[in-house]
Amino acid sequence: MRKDAQENQQEIINCAKQLFAEQGVAAVSMNQIAKTLGIGAGTLYRHYANKSMLCMALVYDDLTTFVADSRQYLDNNSSAPKVQFQFVLESYLHFREHNQDLLKNVDAGSETASESYFYSSDSYQDVVAVFVQVLHENLPQLTLQRCQFRADMLIAMLKSDAYAYQRQVRLNDQKKLVEEITALFLGEA
Repeated sequence: MRKDAQENQQEIINCAKQLFAEQGVAAVSMNQIAKTLGIGAGTLYRHYANKSMLCMALVYDDLTTFVADSRQYLDNNSSAPKVQFQFVLESYLHFREHNQDLLKNVDAGSETASESYFYSSDSYQDVVAVFVQVLHENLPQLTLQRCQFRADMLIAMLKSDAYAYQRQVRLNDQKKLVEEITALFLGEA
């Protein structure tokens, strides 16, 4: 990417962060971001096709950190596979909580034309790979394809609306969610 394009992208990111912090993610439109920057909406949409993709760019660093930290933990830790699964799951839930407002928009965008972008993105595939690794350690009798399916389903069930429902309506804290998800995915009663 050209240097000026990178600088423009960074200006968009900085502006979006500021507006989201001041007004909340849901209250800020793409047109408002373009207007604040003094650029045309078309210019903004050339960088980010929709608000979902912009929000994904904003969580990218935290997601990359989750993946890197999880891989390092799995590569350098000799704890029981169940403990490793729970550590990775807790880390992922922390990532989701920390970025919940942005992830609501990412998740909402995955129901539109950007769905293929999200699921085919390197970021999504990296998260799946972490869960496949830890699931396969726990369930070595499963093929990698079956572990990949379970990883996809685990991530899907933790999308913003389902996660918020469990936390706010069912009143499950993160510890309880980790216990229940562990039982569900690792086959415990």
